[in-house]
Amino acid sequence: MESIDIQKFPYLSSPSTAKLFKTLKRNGIEARFVGGCVREAMLGNSAHDIDIAVNTTPEIVTNVLEKAGIKVIPTGIDHGTLTVVIDSQVFEVTSLRSDIKTDGRHAAVSFGASWFEDAQRRDFTINAMYLSINGTMYDPCDGQSDLERGNVKFIGQAAKRIQEDYLRILRFFRFHSRFGSKKFDQEAITAIRANLGGLNHISRERIRMELMKILVTENSKLALDMMQKTGVADVILSGGIELGDYSSITKLEAELGITPSHLRRLYIILPKSLELRNLAKQLRLTKKEQNWFTKVSTAIDDSAYTRPAHYQLYYFDTALAIDINMIAKANSWVNELNNIIAAAPSWSRPKLPITGNDLRSLASGKQIGALLKSVESWWVERRFQPNYDECLSRAKVIANYKNSL
Repeated sequence: MESIDIQKFPYLSSPSTAKLFKTLKRNGIEARFVGGCVREAMLGNSAHDIDIAVNTTPEIVTNVLEKAGIKVIPTGIDHGTLTVVIDSQVFEVTSLRSDIKTDGRHAAVSFGASWFEDAQRRDFTINAMYLSINGTMYDPCDGQSDLERGNVKFIGQAAKRIQEDYLRILRFFRFHSRFGSKKFDQEAITAIRANLGGLNHISRERIRMELMKILVTENSKLALDMMQKTGVADVILSGGIELGDYSSITKLEAELGITPSHLRRLYIILPKSLELRNLAKQLRLTKKEQNWFTKVSTAIDDSAYTRPAHYQLYYFDTALAIDINMIAKANSWVNELNNIIAAAPSWSRPKLPITGNDLRSLASGKQIGALLKSVESWWVERRFQPNYDECLSRAKVIANYKNSL
């Protein structure tokens, strides 16, 4: 056992945390931080999620906390997990447990396990470190050593851990891309290759979630490359992935100080033959994500990235224009990225001086919309300079021309 100073980590030593631990201890319940919040503390980072393990049943925990006036939500009661809220701070409190039956997706659990038994059912050694409120570390799987060396390893037999939950294949790559060295654990890689078919039993929503998380990690290229070599990429995306321009997009994001985007990065790695409807089905894209892909794909197909910056900023929102041109630059196509970035901070979309009502004497019905669109295009090409009278005069010229045909 080792000790760390939890006072260095406000999310572990807040008044709300102290209240929770004191309430549990006063009722004879031992509690320890576990998982990601411990791992991040070991790395000197903050954490958003605080997971706590307790050595009693969820029913007893609920009774104890509610008597103390603490809010408890039975979010995962079947698996022993409760969401506890104290002064707006959220904790996930889970009873020590062991798996009595698994099917590759779900597990039937038994409560009352020891701390060691609870650790043995977890996925990776770096996720099985427990920390008491006084800073004492309990590390039965030597996760701290693996974390320091950049080893992402399954606990016990890799194949067995994977067969308990096949999503752990993707979790392995996500954790390796964040915490691993350049060297992959060979037992894990061998087990992944032997259990690829298990990914077909995992919901597309869960696969999507893990892939999107992998894409925005610092060493995602390393993980994606191994996913390609092991065959994982071919299972989760028809046609696999293409990494030729991937380093270009990640390098460009870093150079510009732009937050990594899972959508930009996903677009770069997709095989060109993959249709949007198939992508949306395979990854259960949200409507917003589908809309993004539709707009970007159309702009790329139309070479819109070659149009002047003011044109792109007018017809696309700023973020979309930047995305389109970053993709173009990553592919070494002519683009307006630098001009768009320079203009973006002061950009305010101008308003066309005329409206459809101004054109009623010149056209009718659907013709009004077509005429207005023609004038708008002319106005944009002239960098929004023509005023009301000039736009109306242009509309008359266009209308007279069409009427003469």
